Amino acid sequence: LSRCCYLICNADLRIQVLCCETILSGFRSLGKVGSFRKNLHGKYGSINPLLPAIAEFWPSIAARLRSASASLTSANRLSRSDLLSIRHVMATDQPEHGAPSKSSLEVLISKLLLIVSELCCSSDDGFFADRFENDAYPIVAELMQDILPEDGNGSGGRHFPGQQPPSSLFAKSKHSLVLPIVHCLECTFESSCRYGLSNLIPSAGTMLFPLFSDIGPIGDAASVAVKAMLLVDRDALWRGLQTLSGRAFPCHAMIRSSVITITNTTEPAFSDVKDFCVASSQWLKYHDRTLSQRAGDLLDFIERLPEQPIP
Repeated sequence: LSRCCYLICNADLRIQVLCCETILSGFRSLGKVGSFRKNLHGKYGSINPLLPAIAEFWPSIAARLRSASASLTSANRLSRSDLLSIRHVMATDQPEHGAPSKSSLEVLISKLLLIVSELCCSSDDGFFADRFENDAYPIVAELMQDILPEDGNGSGGRHFPGQQPPSSLFAKSKHSLVLPIVHCLECTFESSCRYGLSNLIPSAGTMLFPLFSDIGPIGDAASVAVKAMLLVDRDALWRGLQTLSGRAFPCHAMIRSSVITITNTTEPAFSDVKDFCVASSQWLKYHDRTLSQRAGDLLDFIERLPEQPIP
């Protein structure tokens, strides 16, 4: 692990990817050793060898994740802001003067996200929660903001139904990071870190709402990830899902069963994410059936959940 964390900064991106795969295997092995010791000696009878390994090697992994995501974000913004010729656009995805291609950076970041997911799942008692919140999540949020395809109206990556099918937008953007990011969030909120990261659910869940419009694996994965968040806090995303579903807000706080299509003049209420309010109202205006159906299914999922204890 020490050698791989050193070579993860090698100039050759292929070596970096191989190092990430080796690091992932090493962390998984240490996690299995920790589970075996726990079953043999009890929870407090031995130390999980994964925990000191995380403390020692995570700074190197976080630094490489931050550097790779910054390089990818910079490359994407450059290609979007400059109206380049087709020949130059094709050339920007090729290694030039030692610079890695965007596709290679996406492969590396997906491997690093797998490591993040493994550390969340394998560490005990939310040991990795602070590291995820302070180091990994800001990078994930920035990547998602950059990945969401932009439309012609300058909506900042948000899809408005009636303009272009979201699946074709994602195909056009050719991003291979959408599913790895969504799966990383799903694993995180299914791990022992989930309760320590409950404060991230409003922003993380809202970040996944635009993906509901996708008819395919991206939309399905986003729904599964949001379900994992709802199992932690069923009320954190209820207002947003209610708005997107097109269901009227109940007059009584204990009644959530009335279903009435919201008119175009209805203003959605998002107290925490103002930018998404505009997007939500536009989605409902154009009657995005896929998005509203997924949101409605998640509302039904919330109703089937048992009552959660007050923390």
